[in-house]
Amino acid sequence: MKINNNVISIVAFAGLMSMVKAGADTWGVLAPGIPERVSVADEAVNVSFYILKQTHEPVFRREDGDTYSSRILEKWSRSLDYRRFEFCPFPRLEFAPGVPFSYQDFAAHISSFTAGYAPRFNLLRDGRCVKVSFESPQKEYLYFWTLYKYAPTRAVAGLTEAGLGAFFVKSVSPESIELSRKDPGIGVYNSVVLYAYKGDNDPRLNSREIKDFNLINATAIPGWVKEGFLRFDNPEMKAMVLIINHPDPKMRARVYNCVDIPKLRAAFFPGKKDFYDIATVLPMGVPGALPGLPSQDCGKADLAAGRLRFANWMFANREAMGNFAAEFKARSGLALQIEQYDISEFSKAFYRRPKPFDLAIIQIYVAPSPKDFFSIFFENGETYDFDIRPLSGRYRKLTSATEGAVRESFRELALDVSSHALALPISQNKRTLYFPREIKNLKVGRGILEYPEVADFRR
Repeated sequence: MKINNNVISIVAFAGLMSMVKAGADTWGVLAPGIPERVSVADEAVNVSFYILKQTHEPVFRREDGDTYSSRILEKWSRSLDYRRFEFCPFPRLEFAPGVPFSYQDFAAHISSFTAGYAPRFNLLRDGRCVKVSFESPQKEYLYFWTLYKYAPTRAVAGLTEAGLGAFFVKSVSPESIELSRKDPGIGVYNSVVLYAYKGDNDPRLNSREIKDFNLINATAIPGWVKEGFLRFDNPEMKAMVLIINHPDPKMRARVYNCVDIPKLRAAFFPGKKDFYDIATVLPMGVPGALPGLPSQDCGKADLAAGRLRFANWMFANREAMGNFAAEFKARSGLALQIEQYDISEFSKAFYRRPKPFDLAIIQIYVAPSPKDFFSIFFENGETYDFDIRPLSGRYRKLTSATEGAVRESFRELALDVSSHALALPISQNKRTLYFPREIKNLKVGRGILEYPEVADFRR
């Protein structure tokens, strides 16, 4: 039988084009550490949250800070007095093909988490809708459902959870996490691959397969990205703070008052210059936030002595941090033991009990509710190894606060964090974000963040 060489050429060309398209529709991400699991419990972890934005969908969104919308509810309503709520999910929601999220699953989900939100409520199943009522107004109930930790989720293989987002987790390894689109299409990104960043010599810094460099240190973003990508200046609505995990209030106060903030951030983030000073743990733009540096009074160096473990998760700053530790000891009398972590190790260490460190720089994200924003400081067992409850009286009063009192609580609780020396405000960042020009629907003012929703992009 004679074989037509033209047919062979066409088949080969088609196969080649298929391979090119397969690579072109992949959104590559360089990430500072790959999490061991994908779980809504890890919403507060940067890389994990990036993944959850692709794989999960909360019951509600609040993208403009005011108006609520939902991608999983066909219709919903609330009473004017915030006592009665009705949620009606779309039919045929799926975690994955053949893995449905049924109405019964939805009703059980609403019931279970509402029981954790308020001790007394009534839930009625009405057709394909769930009606929830409370004895008193619950103005934060809709916001409660915007959090990814309350998003519908289901455990699948290993340590992976599936959600109602556009992507599901295809594979997990220490080097990468691959996500696949549930409903592949043309002109979109059908897969997302996050690769573990290896530092300044990572060969993927030169890879055109990487579309998102925004998770790594800004100083490490290569020049070809800065020159060729679209750029957006993004004041980050989050604060960088130094957590002081020590039971002795005098020791906490010593650290709080003696850390030279500009010197610490220059040592911890070598080469980075664009810091905003903040006087409390609230970033500017939040009610109650204050500009400038916090008030400090270090006093004499011979008034204290001791050794503290500092968790250092940043790349290429060991020498600078060593110099800072020497200066800090001369100023405060306290020795710093600088202990190196990569970001994945630090993430695991942060959730250990007890923690293997006394000091660590973390980022805290703005939440419209002061109860959520300050939970990291005042919920017992969340951040500190010592009993935080004796310091949490004002925080606990928020559960019965009126709307006006809640707004005032931002400033009051920020001052409580300072007065108890629980955390020292380091900075509010301005970050330049870079996105490839191949995205056709990327527009300024569209709410571009460090954590894009890849499913919405068109190329």
